[in-house]
Amino acid sequence: ATSTGDHMIMTEIWARDGRELTKIISEKIGSIEGIKKICPAIILEKLKE
Repeated sequence: ATSTGDHMIMTEIWARDGRELTKIISEKIGSIEGIKKICPAIILEKLKE
């Protein structure tokens, strides 16, 4: 897929709404040791299944 920005690791996260997504990103992913910065991206085009 192509996306906005330049990213080293990408993951797909499903959430009920934006509030839950923010909580997952900040509290769960952001609290992992070694994580320095989280930069959400928007998938622009899906190239291959």
